[in-house]
Amino acid sequence: MLATQAMSEALYISAGDYTEDDFYHYGLAAEFYTHFTSPIRRYADVIVHRLLSESIKKEKQKEKYVSSSLTSSEVRDICKHINIQNRNAKLASMDSTRLFHGLYFQGKQANNENGVQAEGIVYSIRKNGLVVLVPEYGIKGNIYFNDQQGNSIITNVSISSKLSKYANAELSGTFKYINNNEQESIIFNSSKGDISVTKFTHCIVEIKVSEST
Repeated sequence: MLATQAMSEALYISAGDYTEDDFYHYGLAAEFYTHFTSPIRRYADVIVHRLLSESIKKEKQKEKYVSSSLTSSEVRDICKHINIQNRNAKLASMDSTRLFHGLYFQGKQANNENGVQAEGIVYSIRKNGLVVLVPEYGIKGNIYFNDQQGNSIITNVSISSKLSKYANAELSGTFKYINNNEQESIIFNSSKGDISVTKFTHCIVEIKVSEST
């Protein structure tokens, strides 16, 4: 029983169903990899311990065949079940985190209709906005500049900046997405010239909770 990589996350596989070229773990850069931690932690470890125990027994006895407590098809079904349960556990954890973040900010917002302000870091640049990471709360969120009809929703207000050049600059409500193959950026037009935002740019964001429509 091995752990292999399906680009986004590691999966458990039955070694008998794959060639050796598929025995790798992308994240660990390991050609062969399996769990061998405490079997009280994961059922996958229980299976690994059983299979390794049988392999060692076979090697010691110098026998060509030692009866196994698990067939290849059973290991395959176990891997499938573990992968499904592992994915469900991760989804439940993410949903739980989103729920309690929502309740937390909803409580804060009850006393402040403007929401909660926090320092954010631009995580990704999109053609229609930014993805911002807020380290203080461990969350990421999308900030859009156009609505679904393509109309600008950039607030036409003054912005503050640590750079005196842009202090009290007023955004015009227009922007331009640029990708020069080396770095993506969003260029805002303002009363004091163009303002460039790239990955890792620091900013102040307002976090608000709204009901789904």
